[in-house]
Amino acid sequence: MLNDMINYGMKNPFSSLHPTLKGASPDDAFSTIPYYKGFQLLYYMETLVGEDGFQNFLRNYILGHQLESVITDDLRLSWEDFIEDKYNATETNRILGSVDWDAWIY
Repeated sequence: MLNDMINYGMKNPFSSLHPTLKGASPDDAFSTIPYYKGFQLLYYMETLVGEDGFQNFLRNYILGHQLESVITDDLRLSWEDFIEDKYNATETNRILGSVDWDAWIY
């Protein structure tokens, strides 16, 4: 992944979790970057709440969005709602304050 990001350039849209293809061939944008960044984001989220907590989040997310098309913002809002519902204010601030979504997505 790092090699792909270096080859594209760190600020290139193809180096993001959500590559922008406007005016570009999808073949030029294909790489392992979105897969690895996506895995790392989900794994990081799991480390914040533990395996059981993350399984509960995923279960709620899937049930809440079944039969829908979703976008990145749906994941973020669902995560924030889940954390605010399940954790006290101190833990909520610690968990939600530790995820820099822009660093993962772009």
